[in-house]
Amino acid sequence: MTSAPPPSTPAAAPAQTPGCGIGCAAVIVIIIVAIAIGSMSGNQGGSAGTDGTSGTSSQTADPVEQARVVLEQNYGESYDYAAIKSATDAALTATGETVSDDTRSRAWSAILASIKQPELSAVSPMGVMQCVAREGVGSAGAGMGFAEMAAICAVLLK
Repeated sequence: MTSAPPPSTPAAAPAQTPGCGIGCAAVIVIIIVAIAIGSMSGNQGGSAGTDGTSGTSSQTADPVEQARVVLEQNYGESYDYAAIKSATDAALTATGETVSDDTRSRAWSAILASIKQPELSAVSPMGVMQCVAREGVGSAGAGMGFAEMAAICAVLLK
């Protein structure tokens, strides 16, 4: 006597954010690939500011101060140094990253890269950083790093 095959169980689908369909997922994938390519290429060919423009010798090397200037000049967002540093450090900690000037710089680069897509251009960079700090807790254990959380937050804030 042969037994009937067990009922098929569909593979677990990745968790989806309500209202986040195929188009949303595609945007997240594009952002993550762009960030990965950018981080692999490093900073070859001279210095660059946090906003991707050419750096000059008069610019500060402090990534928090660079972020403050970029937020104010490019996005019309005015935050004091302590607020930016606090949000950045909280987001890095939430995603399991070491807190250092290098990771602060990489974090802001990832956020700015994540909102370069035309459909995300109205998203606030500081809003993305605050979202990562809030939503990123435990993301490292789920295999997501800071850049992936930034991409997800940018789409969520759209």
